Amino acid sequence: MTRGLYIHIPFCATICSYCDFYIIKNQDTYIEKYVDYLVKEFELFKELNPEEIIIDNVFLGGGTPSLLTPAQLDTIISKVKECFTLVSNAEISMESNPASIDEQKLNEYKSVGINRISIGVQSFVKKELGILKRNHSPGLAEKVVTDAVNSGIETVNLDLIFSVPGQSLASWTYSIEKALDLGTNHFSTYNLTFEENTPLWNKMQSGKVVKYNDEVDEFMYFTAIEILTNRGFDHYEISNFAKTNNKCRHNLNTWNSGEYLAFGVSSHGFFEGSRYKNISNLQMYYEMLSNGKLPIIDSVKLQDSDYSEELIVLGLRASGLDKAKIEKQIPSFFDKANKFMKELIEKEFISESETHYKLTSKGYALCDSITNKFLDFI
Repeated sequence: MTRGLYIHIPFCATICSYCDFYIIKNQDTYIEKYVDYLVKEFELFKELNPEEIIIDNVFLGGGTPSLLTPAQLDTIISKVKECFTLVSNAEISMESNPASIDEQKLNEYKSVGINRISIGVQSFVKKELGILKRNHSPGLAEKVVTDAVNSGIETVNLDLIFSVPGQSLASWTYSIEKALDLGTNHFSTYNLTFEENTPLWNKMQSGKVVKYNDEVDEFMYFTAIEILTNRGFDHYEISNFAKTNNKCRHNLNTWNSGEYLAFGVSSHGFFEGSRYKNISNLQMYYEMLSNGKLPIIDSVKLQDSDYSEELIVLGLRASGLDKAKIEKQIPSFFDKANKFMKELIEKEFISESETHYKLTSKGYALCDSITNKFLDFI
């Protein structure tokens, strides 16, 4: 079997107003040390798991992985290749911030193996970027995206956020159209969430910003779907749209309950049937590795019932309900769900193929409620 591999880079130059991830304000000296310890973690994992592990996709997330120099990135990728078997056509993807990449860096990233880059643009409107506390301008974002497309990196994804306080339908449409004009071939569109105790949450609590209601969220979501699907993008996952051959392997592996190794502070993985997470404390991460221990603080073996739930919950977000897998795992499921399934098909919330029941774009908007109903049939 092939697996994925996730690497968490926790450093950021600035902290966005909506972010609740484990993030550390960037210092160059921190990053160099962190790369050294990632190497230790790879080596220790390999020592404890000496059998061959075949990797189909590598994803560097954060944080801001593009704060790494090309040389540091090369060190990481080279160590991955040394410790694991990386297939020849592996997807190697990294997240980035427009303020931390340029034309030269992009070309160097490509030369060390990056073939998919995700750029956190979020908006091409200055006021919206200010509300989100992004540290780039619309003009810089436009230049960086153009450079990324011209670099020859195979897949260029843009992250865009909708329902930003004060955002209009016109400005949301403008950002999508601007991104399309720049020639990107993958989009991730996210509904802005107000996570507790973030600066944005605190502003909402004090009345300085107002959160849009569900109707506005839904309208903006469907606007993105309409524009992108009309321009030839496949709505293959609840938040993701891709041109042919540009679907993200990391996304698909995750939503198909595929296994993936996880490295770095605060990362989460799935290996040999167990979901695990690394410690969310940088100093303790270093100490555990220095003492010859993997920085895992929690590991849970999936039970039969857990796996059944994941087939439903994760499957509905992307490829759909796999008929063969579900019939094998939950033999009575489709009999129990038959009436509800017919209603969903009649209302065009779900489509049926020979192998899957998949949510339509209309169905994705109701993903949570449909999922909860299906879980009742397990």
